Amino acid sequence: HRLHFTDLLADFTEWSNSAYHDLLFGTLLVSKFQYPDLQTSPVIQEIEKIRRNIWLELNNFLTPLEQANVLTSIVYNYYNLKASEITYANPDDFFLHKVLSCKKGNPLINGILYQILC
Repeated sequence: HRLHFTDLLADFTEWSNSAYHDLLFGTLLVSKFQYPDLQTSPVIQEIEKIRRNIWLELNNFLTPLEQANVLTSIVYNYYNLKASEITYANPDDFFLHKVLSCKKGNPLINGILYQILC
């Protein structure tokens, strides 16, 4: 456990010192704290699938409000993402890979997912 924590701490330090702070990579590092054997490629593929579906629906003639409505509609209606209250007793609601598999997360991680997709 201590070896895993040391490696994770080094990954966080590297992410923090990088010139570009990728929110997806940072969120996956947080998930790796609880789930050390987490495979990140399926999570990234799921994010890219959602991103492609959003991209197909967007065009240059939409206003920013219409673009936000398209994004919200795809995430919450097509993929059926649901929100739950923030309960610290259930930490799985804070991990991106669990939210993508269960389709349910708290407002904090749902907002992070929304920002990643934007």
